This record gives sequence, C-alpha cells and structure tokens, in this order.
Amino acid sequence: MTTRPNSLRHWEYFVAVAEEGSVTGAAERLRLTQSPVSQGLKRLESNLGLDLIRRSATGATLTEAGRSLLPQARILVRDATELQSMAHAITDAGAEVRVGLAPSVPPGIAFDLTSALRDVGRVSVHTAEVSQLVTRVGEGRLDCAVIEDPAPTGELSRGQLHEVPRLLAGPAEKPATWAALRGHTLLDNTAAVSPAAAGRLADAFFTIGLHPETELWPDRTALAARLGAGGAMVLLTPDQLGGLPAFPMPTAFHLRLRCVVPPQRGGAVGKRDLRDVVDRALRRSLGRLGETG
Repeated sequence: MTTRPNSLRHWEYFVAVAEEGSVTGAAERLRLTQSPVSQGLKRLESNLGLDLIRRSATGATLTEAGRSLLPQARILVRDATELQSMAHAITDAGAEVRVGLAPSVPPGIAFDLTSALRDVGRVSVHTAEVSQLVTRVGEGRLDCAVIEDPAPTGELSRGQLHEVPRLLAGPAEKPATWAALRGHTLLDNTAAVSPAAAGRLADAFFTIGLHPETELWPDRTALAARLGAGGAMVLLTPDQLGGLPAFPMPTAFHLRLRCVVPPQRGGAVGKRDLRDVVDRALRRSLGRLGETG
C-alpha cells in the first residue's frame, strides 16, 4: 500500500504533542493555534493508517504505535533542524546578530545563548538594564534581547517565558521557619535592572512573611565577603553558586526570562526567526542546569 508522503511539519507536531503531553502545550511551544497542530496530527495518522495519540480531556498520551515511532521521529526532526541550520548559516554568512542581555541573565545561559546565535551570524553582545534594552530593540538598534520578566515591552514581539530555579545562599542551613530570616539583608541588584521584576520579588518575600532590606553587591568578591560576615542572603541560580551553601526556594522566586524582538521584522535576521533560536537555546540551557543542579 502506498501513502502520500508526510510533511516534516506533521512529524514536528507529533513530537511536540508527545513531549508536551497535550495539543495545547505543543501549540504554545510551536507558536501556533491548536487547530493546525490537531489537524496536522490527524493527517499524519490518516496517512500512516495508525493511531499515534490518545486524546482526552486531561491531555494526550502515546499509543503503542506512537511510542514505537517517537524515537525515530525525534531523530528526523532533529536532523532536519540541523540541516536547516547549516543551510541558514550559508545563507546568512556575514550577517550580524545584535543581542541584548539583562545583567540578571546567568552566565551559563548567556554562554549557551550566544553560542546558539553564532549559527545565525556574527554575535555582538550588549548589556543594559531592562528598559534600555526594550528601547533599543524597539528602535531597531538590537535584533533581540533577553530580559527579566515582568517588564513593560510595549508592542515588541515576545518569546516564551522561561523560569530558572533560584537558591538562597547566606544562611548556613535552611531555617526551620522563614521567620528565622527576619533581620537578614537581601543582597540584590534587581531594582537597578528591572523595577517591575524587583516588585515581583518583593511580593514573593511577602508571601513567606518577610520584607527584607536590600543592599547592592558590586562584584563576586564583595558578595562572598558580605555573606561570610553573616546577616545577609542572596538568591542565585545553580550556575552562580560557585560552592556557596544554599537551599532551593519556592517557584515564586524563580528567575523569569523572556526574549523580545522588534515587531516589524518579527525578530528575523536573514531567514532566521530569532525568537525560535533563543527559545530553543534557553530550553536546552535550562535542561542542562536541571541535569547538573
């Protein structure tokens, strides 16, 4: 029996639904509405003569056939993505990617992100507080920026929200109650980078009954010395710890990062959608942090 060839896009839909556990999650990941994802998946199943996904009110699960085909489908989508990257690298040779990074972007994520953008073109990096980055992207002086969320972004096109777990360093051990941290100074530069994000952080501390005084820390040495002197605490991502004792904090304290691009060009350099490149790099980097954290 012969069947019509299946679009690579349909296999990408299948992999996304399998990994996200729902059509809704897959559509959000692919930046599509649910309809094309659902229809494309049905077309794939029809062409194959197989049911790949069981749909229910709570999400989507793989059938036995779906589980059998998923590993090879992942390879197909991955290889196609790499092939497209190679083609884009040839097409976009000589292009420059001007990326802005908020100072709160952790070093490991900054490295992974700029490494991924090298596939698009020559990377120039600019760091500034969030409002300045938003202005520069809006004026076309930056092709994209990774900022701390929440932040006013006007008409800029926004990528996915990525949450980075943070740990609290300073106290020798996790206190029996949050009240034990009263009187500790919070070493934090968020207010200087993003007032909106600083407000969100203050709200998170309020939910655990704390309202700490804040103090800026100019560099890593000053931070370590201040913590060693006692009576201070700081929120750090796993790759910022550098051996400091720390304990995990609730999700309300996660660092939230988001890519923004100019609306008029949709974040394109050459033929590449920078939101997609950045979001993929952030997902990979967060996965790496989860493996090593």
